[in-house]
Amino acid sequence: MQKSFKKKKDMKTYHFLIAAALIATSCKQASNHNDDDSQSETEAILQTDSTEIVTFLKTAYEDVLSAYNKQGEGNPDVEAFDKKYLSPDFLMWQGELEKMAKKYPGEIVGPDGDHWIQAQDWDQVSMRVDSVSTSKGQPTAAITITHSGNCSGQEHITLALCKDVEGCWHIDDFISLSSEKDAIKACVAEDQTMELYAKLIDECKTQRQTRDYTSLDKFNKMPYVTEEYYRLYQQVDSMDKANRAEGLSFFNSDHWGLRQEFHSIDSATVSKCEIMEDGRAIIALDLVVRADYVRKPETYHEPQCLIMKWEEGQWRVDDFMQGSTKEKGLSEKDLMLEHLKGED
Repeated sequence: MQKSFKKKKDMKTYHFLIAAALIATSCKQASNHNDDDSQSETEAILQTDSTEIVTFLKTAYEDVLSAYNKQGEGNPDVEAFDKKYLSPDFLMWQGELEKMAKKYPGEIVGPDGDHWIQAQDWDQVSMRVDSVSTSKGQPTAAITITHSGNCSGQEHITLALCKDVEGCWHIDDFISLSSEKDAIKACVAEDQTMELYAKLIDECKTQRQTRDYTSLDKFNKMPYVTEEYYRLYQQVDSMDKANRAEGLSFFNSDHWGLRQEFHSIDSATVSKCEIMEDGRAIIALDLVVRADYVRKPETYHEPQCLIMKWEEGQWRVDDFMQGSTKEKGLSEKDLMLEHLKGED
């Protein structure tokens, strides 16, 4: 199942790769201890749950595929089956994707295809549960979807599963070459990042007229950034006020992608968006920045890398991997914490 969204450049930036590697290492180190403690407990629970999972999947797919295998009765009511068998979290992300799709009528957004049958066309379909195991502490099931008749073939996929508060099983993700839920999250994160930069670009147009180069400061507050980032930013900003009189500041360049004052953003393009293991999104952008301090404005390309976190029903900036961190390849949050420790 492939992810479809607006066409974009297949470009990887050096900073994006550094950021992804550093964050992945950090997440892995932080989670290793918890993973070891919970693995034996999860495996013990899974031995009891395996029979339940197989029974649930056979029941669900028998119900779903009976509708697909009826000839000449129109398309199955996929939405009804989704509401019946998918997890609340998966349904929430589907809802976010549907809201996004309304902004792009006539375009395909998100994963392209039918997750129940892993195809767009079908004749007769059946399902077999091959195995039940765990992945990252979550129960999973490997299944085979078999197409026969005019559309023959097999698709091997993994289903992530979860229980609700009432103890009922739900499908939490469809994983073929990649996670469908992560693909949906990435589409929504990319779209909301572009909306954020559209507001930044509009503000840059205003500041070119007013010459008020502090007007972007409002984007360093919620709802544009996470609560955790904003707390750190306030602490460092407050500490730096005394140093600014001497021309010294932690924020010696603008983390939104501007190297210094008298620069403004002309355009922004997302070149890469991935969902990390901790659920945050890492987004690489290519910015076209205009230098307004010369008689004839000049433009240059500036790579930018953001870490976005889902908070209060939207993607917010949780960290910057560019700007003041360009040379070190570190997160700005990490540097702010070092800065605060150094002042203690």
